[in-house]
Amino acid sequence: MDLEQAIRERAYFMWLDSGRVHGNADAHWLAAEVELAAEAEVLAASMETVARLMSFSETAQDNERVVAKSKAKRRAVSKRSDVSGGPIQASSAPRKSNKRSSRLAAASLN
Repeated sequence: MDLEQAIRERAYFMWLDSGRVHGNADAHWLAAEVELAAEAEVLAASMETVARLMSFSETAQDNERVVAKSKAKRRAVSKRSDVSGGPIQASSAPRKSNKRSSRLAAASLN
């Protein structure tokens, strides 16, 4: 429906609501234009809000993808270290004493 037809219909219903009084066609037409313009502004603002929310949603989805990739990489690295035995840790078992190195250490103290 084009704008002029929408104004015509709105003005007609205003005329019906006012008791079908003749002579106020211009007033009804202008009031219909004002109402439709206000509705158009609200609709435009709503569409802008929806567009912003969709943009925000897409950004959030992109961020979720980046986080998921990062987590996947960390899991992959973790699995690789599990397979290779993980990081080298100091043993809690006592070391075997090497007699030769003990004698050398003792000789250097004298």
